[in-house]
Amino acid sequence: MLKAFSILFSGNLIGKILGAIREVIIAAFYGTSAPAAALRISQSATLIPVNFFTAESLNAVFVPLFTKYKLEDEKRANNFAWCMFILIGSISIVLSVILFLGARVWVSLLAPGFTEDVVTLTVKFVEIMSIGIPFYLMTSVISYYEISNKIYIMSSIRASVQSVGLIVGAVASFYFDSLSYLAWGFSGAYIYLLLHGLFNLYRKDLIILPSFNLPEIKIITRDFWKLLKPLLLIPFILQGNIFTEKVVASLLGVGVVASLDYARFISETGLLLIAVPIGTIFLSELSNATQEHVENLLHKIIPVLMMITIPLSLFFICNSEGIISLFYARGAFDSESVQLTQNIFIGISIGLWATITAYILQKVLNAQMKNKVVVKIMAVSVVANIATNIFLYKILGPLTLGVGASLYGIIYLILASYKLGILKFVVKNILLVGAGSIVYIPIATIITGNSIFNLIISALVFFIFWLLYLLSIKSLRNAVMPVLMNRLKKQKKVTSIGE
Repeated sequence: MLKAFSILFSGNLIGKILGAIREVIIAAFYGTSAPAAALRISQSATLIPVNFFTAESLNAVFVPLFTKYKLEDEKRANNFAWCMFILIGSISIVLSVILFLGARVWVSLLAPGFTEDVVTLTVKFVEIMSIGIPFYLMTSVISYYEISNKIYIMSSIRASVQSVGLIVGAVASFYFDSLSYLAWGFSGAYIYLLLHGLFNLYRKDLIILPSFNLPEIKIITRDFWKLLKPLLLIPFILQGNIFTEKVVASLLGVGVVASLDYARFISETGLLLIAVPIGTIFLSELSNATQEHVENLLHKIIPVLMMITIPLSLFFICNSEGIISLFYARGAFDSESVQLTQNIFIGISIGLWATITAYILQKVLNAQMKNKVVVKIMAVSVVANIATNIFLYKILGPLTLGVGASLYGIIYLILASYKLGILKFVVKNILLVGAGSIVYIPIATIITGNSIFNLIISALVFFIFWLLYLLSIKSLRNAVMPVLMNRLKKQKKVTSIGE
């Protein structure tokens, strides 16, 4: 598990660094102008229909079912994987054609606040990105297949390859004065990624021809449908939520559309570096695990998560202006762009700690095949987010988009904790860590600012304060320190072996 986490964490860290470079370049070249907004909407227009067939449904079924089959019958596991390759491959081609032909209608629905010239540009982007859909979907299936075989290469490099593609596209579009390169950066990245993934499977002798027969297909279809059926609502729920966000953002202004993704990129650092690696590993490792083992593991990791995520959320809120300015305030990204992005960023950060923890708990529920519970929890959380966006955007403005996302995370965490029987334990740790904010926030507010110097001082105070707080609270210290020390000992052991 440690090796898997290290691979995913390092891969996601590199991806995040490349993603930061990508966002800085796009912000400097296009700020929150029409091309930036068109790029964001075109990505959503492409991924919303695509994610109906990936998102949280396919991996939540593929990994546990493949793991189960592999323990029982490796041939059936291989046949199941081929069924998924064929099914998703066929769907992806159909989706690509439909999206290419219906791009204008789809964009008009997704961005009703856009003017005609921005709609036309967005449609052009969508047509180009639709070419990349089959490659995008097949790389998703390959990554789930790898995870099921305890391999995490595709999952670890996926974000990096996409970022490199968009960086190349952004630079090419700016210097050759052709905006279409922005969209080709997306499609080109996944064409390369699919070829890389197939080569890696071949190199590891994981491309094994299937041995299909009708009874076998019936068994696979029955088992797959049994697990998938409760999750069928999830894509509609998640993509409906994204659709609502984009519509509301376009109604608030073209600048808000771009600002939403700029803010989300920074706030999702914790999700990508902490929640995704742990959640991915849990999905694989906790499949078929006993309830006692799951609860023991959660009791070890929850205090650590709270001790990391709650202070991180507070740091983001208190230093929002400095963080946004440091990342984006150059070139076409002016003071108005900073203000728009900062408002959304603050809203998201309010519940970032809950969103990160909720994601991990969701993967635990998926691993236990409690998919009906996942759907119910997600439905309630998303409805709260959508209602916030629809009814409050005229009152709170851009801040609404962030507040809605935070409310989603908080509600999801509460309900998932309750279903896993750890709600009291989670609340206890929230209160223990949260109590430190009473002292930290006034201190952080005094030294906040938008200069690099202020940000460095704030970071130093942040680390010193929360380290002292951890050491001073006995229950937190006893829960967190053994986990951290065990992690350091294992890392030292791995390093010694390597030497």
